[in-house]
Amino acid sequence: MACLGMFGTRWYLSDTALLDRLNSLSRGESRRLYEVIELGGQRFFVKTFNEKGIGALFRNLFSPRAKREFLMARRLLGLSIPVPEPIGYGVSLKASFIVERYIDGQDLKEALRRSQRRQILERLAWLVKKLNDSHTLHRDLHLGNIRVREGIPYLLDLHKAQVKRWFSRQDVILNVAQLLHPLWHDMTREEKALFLDRYGEEIEGALERKMGALRRDWTKRKEKRAFRSTSKILLRGRFIIIRGEEERKGKFIELVKSDRKVRIERFEDHLRKYYRSRGRWKRAWKNHVVLLYMGLSVTPRPFYARKPSLFSSAFIAMEDLKGRGEELDRYVDGAFNFLSYGQRRKFIERLSRFFLFLFKNGIYHKDLKACNIFVLTDGTFRLLDVEDISFEELTLRDVKRMLVQLNSSIPTKVSLKDRLRFFVPIARSLGVETRRLFKEIVGESLKREVVYEGSMGLRIERWESEGHR
Repeated sequence: MACLGMFGTRWYLSDTALLDRLNSLSRGESRRLYEVIELGGQRFFVKTFNEKGIGALFRNLFSPRAKREFLMARRLLGLSIPVPEPIGYGVSLKASFIVERYIDGQDLKEALRRSQRRQILERLAWLVKKLNDSHTLHRDLHLGNIRVREGIPYLLDLHKAQVKRWFSRQDVILNVAQLLHPLWHDMTREEKALFLDRYGEEIEGALERKMGALRRDWTKRKEKRAFRSTSKILLRGRFIIIRGEEERKGKFIELVKSDRKVRIERFEDHLRKYYRSRGRWKRAWKNHVVLLYMGLSVTPRPFYARKPSLFSSAFIAMEDLKGRGEELDRYVDGAFNFLSYGQRRKFIERLSRFFLFLFKNGIYHKDLKACNIFVLTDGTFRLLDVEDISFEELTLRDVKRMLVQLNSSIPTKVSLKDRLRFFVPIARSLGVETRRLFKEIVGESLKREVVYEGSMGLRIERWESEGHR
């Protein structure tokens, strides 16, 4: 049934009692708007697709996104694939609106933290197999587009989905890879085997290659957003501001560091890092933005950046960690010696888990000296020199290189036993024989001097003098 509503919107609804509530919806300018409405004790979800530009207006005239999502939802429900029940859609000159029954559940990532994790993974395998068997390519099958209610995963955001007459092997792999690549590194070997067994086809090799490609493409897309106005970034003249943050106005306190690459200044309410090279500034800001989209707090929190000009350097304003801890080499040279045996073990375990977390998320620091790891008093860690981070699938060679850098910047007073305790979980995670990995790292480290910033300043030590042969 078609009903003409306010704002020139033509509605197609199975329940016209919703019309008054729909006409009272707010009309914002954001690209997407989401609202939950209630009627008769029931809740409905309304998504608005605002269209901008001539091409988008023509698309809205002939193939509105809300209508495509409505029709796809009906088709998938007919195949017994769990999606929110479509109630109707509306179309105006510059927007379209999808109305569906609200799914009162959890996002997938939250649901997988619960005890029903195994059950959900089995049902995800069934869900993606069902999509592939019906030749349906979702095209945007990420964690935010799956909601779990009572252990059942529901597919959301269907306007990009397509039913294809010819469904290639690449289409099959794409559906599975889009679903799994944010989860894969957090899944145990048993969980991966369970999923692949329930899916029922031999796809692991092709799946891992595709997930690597998807991760690289995702990172490149987020890097491009670093200098554009987005849901997370605000442009204001020469300033690029993280939404929710503002320019910091605190007074200058001191010069922290100045060398041929950077100048770091401390202000009352932030730290400013000026870059001599525009390329290093760009790389640092891109990395901050990628980590922001990943939702990972592994570096000092950025507030905003200033673009370079003819007469001034670019800088990034970020949180100041002073008084909240110290660099790893200084910490080990000082406080580490005063820890009890149990406290040292716990500290090493936390540090090892931090590295495993970085590796699982494809975070590679190309200058991983101990002075570039900050130990916070709350027991967590942060990476410094963000410009030296890259996002890629790590090879064993990359991991060894980082660990040799770290090992050669830790005071020699740290025993071999403590160093081995740090390496063991990393070796197990990589599927490498522990003694072999440790021997290779130690062998390469012994060719170098140990250089670090201790509590009394710069120190240079040799392994032989401390009996580490």
